[in-house]
Formats: sequence, structure tokens, C-alpha cells
Amino acid sequence: MASQPVFKRTYVRMKPYPEKKVRIVNELKELFSNYGTVFVIDIHGTSNRVLQEYRFWLRRRGARVIKAKNTLVLIALRQLMGSVTEDIEKLFTGENLLIFSNENPFELARWIWSTGVRREAMPGDIAPFDLVAPAGNTNMSQDQ
Repeated sequence: MASQPVFKRTYVRMKPYPEKKVRIVNELKELFSNYGTVFVIDIHGTSNRVLQEYRFWLRRRGARVIKAKNTLVLIALRQLMGSVTEDIEKLFTGENLLIFSNENPFELARWIWSTGVRREAMPGDIAPFDLVAPAGNTNMSQDQ
């Protein structure tokens, strides 16, 4: 019985990468190099109005706000650092917003948490804290 050689096929891209994606990766590498603080914020379920308001106020504070595909961000990080740990890869799942700043990260995080916008719950949302209804009269009749 002859053993079959084991060859691992590797994908070799024949076409050049799209210019737009190359430009985004280069911009991300420049931002990672120029700014001392990077926030990765999950924006799943956040309305566009709220995002635009945050962008406006963060730009006034000197921060850059970028929404880029997770794969492009990971490519930029790999090109800068050589490799990316599994913990960092886990950060880049879902819808993310990147905030680049040279400001004190604790002050900026405090500002982001203090200016949070509350909204009504939507189907599929997960509450960030436990909801407790106190015992007592609900002003509803029992036959409803």
C-alpha cells in the first residue's frame, strides 16, 4: 500500500488587492502608529443618530473615529506587529467602532460612559444590568 504524499495547498492571489482596501489598511496603520490610545467599541444596535453625535463630540476633543471592517483592522495590526494574539482577534467580531486619541484613556472612557444615551429596549437586545420590579400595587385589575 503506497502512502500518498500530503501537500497543503496554499491560496495565491492572482489579482491585485482593491485600491480602496489598500488605502484603508495604510490609513489604519498610520492611525495605530500616531495615536497612543485606541478604543474598540461594540456599536451593535446603536442608532445612526447617536453615532453621528458621538463622532461630532469626539472630533471636537481631537479624536479620530473610524468604522472599518474587522478583517482590514486585523490585517493592519498584523502588518504593524507581525502577529496578533487570540485575545485581540476576539475583540474584532461584530460591529465595532475605533476611536483613536492621544487623550488620557481614563478621562475619555469616563466621558463616553457619562454621555451614554438611553433608549427603549428593542427585540433581541440584552440588558446590560438586571431589571428588578419592586413588589407592590401595580394599579392593574386582576381580570385583565
